[in-house]
Amino acid sequence: MTRGHIALIFWMASCGMGFAQTGGKSETTVKAEAELAEQLKLGRRQYFLHCASCHMANGLGVPGLNPSLVDSKMVRGSTLALVRAILLGSQDPELNKGKRVVDADNTMAAYYLLMNDEQVAALTTFIRQEYGKQRDRVRSDYVARVREVAMEILEEQAEE
Repeated sequence: MTRGHIALIFWMASCGMGFAQTGGKSETTVKAEAELAEQLKLGRRQYFLHCASCHMANGLGVPGLNPSLVDSKMVRGSTLALVRAILLGSQDPELNKGKRVVDADNTMAAYYLLMNDEQVAALTTFIRQEYGKQRDRVRSDYVARVREVAMEILEEQAEE
């Protein structure tokens, strides 16, 4: 192999010719980005299926009825609080400052029976990235741990 051949191979590699083009990213990074894209796609589907009718497609809600998600403290703040709000809805005492809301005309549904951990994680990730400018990714194993605590809260409420 001549110097010319070696130079050509290096030039082709630098241009991505004949090689997988990853923009200089590691295989792990490319895989993580693809997984995030899939999670956001699932989260968007969940949002439009369960949330957009109240919080609107743009996340701005309906003033006086349904709160805006855009740059809200709930969305920008604790991931735990947002996951609990999704799982428990208006039944979450944290969401209602310790008061149990059961007779209001406009309450948030609890989605603990309607969505699995992967769907809740995807929805939470989507909401935080789309409306709260948060870049973190919520994992389904995290949601599973929060769900356990949420179920205990519901059991305590049932006993009251």
